[in-house]
Amino acid sequence: MHSVPLSRFGLCISAVVISVYIILNLTVGSVAAQNNTGKIDGPPEVQSVLKHMRTALGGEEKLGAIKTIFIRTIDVYGPPIGEQPIIHRISLPDAYQYSLENRDVTFTVTGKEFWRKPGWEMADTPRSLIIRRFTNMCLLLLGQSSGLVAMSASIDKEAPAGITRLILTGDVKRSLELDSEWRPRVLEHPIDIYDFSGSVRHTTMRSVVEKWNQKSGLWSPALISEAALPDAPKTIRFDEILVNERVSNSDFTAPVTKK
Repeated sequence: MHSVPLSRFGLCISAVVISVYIILNLTVGSVAAQNNTGKIDGPPEVQSVLKHMRTALGGEEKLGAIKTIFIRTIDVYGPPIGEQPIIHRISLPDAYQYSLENRDVTFTVTGKEFWRKPGWEMADTPRSLIIRRFTNMCLLLLGQSSGLVAMSASIDKEAPAGITRLILTGDVKRSLELDSEWRPRVLEHPIDIYDFSGSVRHTTMRSVVEKWNQKSGLWSPALISEAALPDAPKTIRFDEILVNERVSNSDFTAPVTKK
């Protein structure tokens, strides 16, 4: 199991959220093997659950027609931090861009390529973290993995009665609990939290879909609560989701570096 050390990205996050904690991946598995369709492997009982989930999110026909997704979220922290708008651009199966709106900070992964904009000294985000964000988005919006993470699943036999929960293995180990409508509800995965002394705490990032929106027959999260520590909660508000518009190949073109 590989633990990610304190890096300049931790300082970037603290600068943005003015927090005493730095949250990074606990485990970073191999993401070199690409799963081009995003299909999650597993036995028939898993495939049945995945089929129910994708049906609940809009159905195979509508989900299969999605090529790109434009998302604007607002990350809302407690005072004195406030709100941080985020732009997410997805081009299936394997391109994702994460941008801090109103700040000239962008991270982009396209297949095996990864680049950061600008050369902001503290924006040293590892590629693995961006891939994790991308894969989480694909799970919640599409009921599938990203095209960068080969994923398999099993049914959690220890889940409480009446609760359907999948254990997902890939870049990190996740659990995904479904609601009564078969939509994703609770997504959890392990993380390391470092404080500024360098001390590490192993804990779990827990993301809960609190509200849903429906548009053109597709369901998507409207509000997610997220926390790794009880005293540092965050909500993620989905202000805009556009399918097959406002995303182009040019968005994923690396900037030319002047020599």
